[in-house]
Amino acid sequence: PTNGATTTAISSDWAFDNVKTAVPANAVFTDTVNTFDGAYSSLTDTPDLGTAAAAAATDFISATNADTAAELITFSKGISSDGNSKFYNWRAIDNTSSSSNTYFRIARVTSSQSSRFMITLAGRSTSYSDNSLPAMGHIVGQLNNDNNYDVVFYNHSTASSEVVTEVGIIDVSNTVVDIYVKVATFAELTATGHISDGSFAVYSNVPADGNSSAPSGYTVVTEYTAYNSGNLTPLAIGTTSTTAMAGDTLSTQDLTDIGNLSGTNTGDQDLSSYITSQRAISSTPTDGATTTAISSDWAFDNVKTAVPANAVFTDTVNTFDGAYSSLSGTPTIPSGNAI
Repeated sequence: PTNGATTTAISSDWAFDNVKTAVPANAVFTDTVNTFDGAYSSLTDTPDLGTAAAAAATDFISATNADTAAELITFSKGISSDGNSKFYNWRAIDNTSSSSNTYFRIARVTSSQSSRFMITLAGRSTSYSDNSLPAMGHIVGQLNNDNNYDVVFYNHSTASSEVVTEVGIIDVSNTVVDIYVKVATFAELTATGHISDGSFAVYSNVPADGNSSAPSGYTVVTEYTAYNSGNLTPLAIGTTSTTAMAGDTLSTQDLTDIGNLSGTNTGDQDLSSYITSQRAISSTPTDGATTTAISSDWAFDNVKTAVPANAVFTDTVNTFDGAYSSLSGTPTIPSGNAI
């Protein structure tokens, strides 16, 4: 080989002795030496990460809305410490503004029997004006051994706000359920969730993603309101209300039932045979007066000795006819009167 000899061919024998590997397709031979200085800006095209690396980047890491990946890393398949349970966080609904859409799918849960999950919501079902306090709630569910999802909504509301109007589900299959919430105008929600085994597909909704009416198959889940100082006003003694725990009070019937409780009795009690007021008190004994009490003053003045045990008080007058046989026991002659 001779440098610069462009009109002279190299022999096949030399090529056999010195080129031991096949030349790659589209290879370009040059005597120019190129080095990479490590700067991303020096590249003329986007580097190819390879099929596996590209798939992993799509599934787990995204920096679309950040300047660098260090500023924002998203994990669409969740984060796990043990490889089983997974954790997620996302903006479930962006500000709904004045949109008429009120039903939004915020997650799809895929799991197997015995799997448990919880989604915690924070925000407000409507409005973000000054002093419109936010609220929160917990959506808790499990997949039962009959392939049926049981889902409950624990609503931590205040007296004037709640995080969502209601929670609903749509059964997609024996192992998949979609979680929906209903909100009103100017709502916005952030969500966190975790599942014991299985996975979430999370949906970050904008107003256009919702529905103005409940979608087909939609079922409202059981809701329990968590009463707190923000939504339950204590009643003063004697206060009544005609609304039984609908907002913040006990009903008249509730107070009656509580007042009527005795021992293990519950519910409405018949008080007609019970005394509900104080007996009259007199210092003058009256024959036949069974509903009037005698005063302590009379007892002090007239009962000078302790009443014997088992004494029987009666207004029956007994007389002795003088016959020994009339006595119920042997008579005792007082000391000093013995014959």
